[in-house]
Amino acid sequence: MNNMDWIMFNFDTITSKYDDKGNVKKEFKGIPQGWQNLTESKINPYFKDKSYGILTGERNNIIVLDFDKGKEVIDKYINMFPELNECPRVSTRKGGHFYFKWSDRCKNIPKNYSNYFGEVLGNGMFAVFPNTTYKLPDGKIAEYKWLNENEPFEMSDELYNHLMELNKKPVKEKDKKEDKKINLEFEDEYWREILKNIKFKYWDDYPTWFQLLCALSSLGNELNMDTEYIAQELSKQSDKY
Repeated sequence: MNNMDWIMFNFDTITSKYDDKGNVKKEFKGIPQGWQNLTESKINPYFKDKSYGILTGERNNIIVLDFDKGKEVIDKYINMFPELNECPRVSTRKGGHFYFKWSDRCKNIPKNYSNYFGEVLGNGMFAVFPNTTYKLPDGKIAEYKWLNENEPFEMSDELYNHLMELNKKPVKEKDKKEDKKINLEFEDEYWREILKNIKFKYWDDYPTWFQLLCALSSLGNELNMDTEYIAQELSKQSDKY
């Protein structure tokens, strides 16, 4: 894959830590100011780590599909769109980067596909380049690696149309509830005040639902109150009940 003319930059390192949910969160150190506006590569020789970013979008004539939902989702998409097996591909800790050649219609593709596979990296964004490594909180090393170094080509009409259709999908009922508040008729004013501030969306996400139920149980034990009924009524608010 010929990357001699690509606009890139290096940075000091990537640090990582666990957030309060146990997920790994990355932080980029030493990214050059104004990197979005670079017109040529900016390489700092004093950075000891080999950490690189590549501008995506029109500046480098590439668009990157960033999959971060694991192998199962990637396999599903490769089965649907075999071109993902032919385009440049980079393995990442949570999935992979798939490179395509930029075209004018790529401007129409939004960034956020977190409900499906991850995100799309286009104008004003960058992808971490292969051979970059960083240490995880448990001491293991994560690395971005080439799996396929073919030349980028334009994505098919089928893949493009799929991305656009996902963007136009009607909002599901559970998503419409997202900004509403729970308004169940509990006799106990104490519980009404707590529960009315919990958004519906949290009851459709299993890990968060489980944590909320654990919190309710713990609080009930401390206050010597039966929270089983409350937990059951709240769970019914989910489309997955």
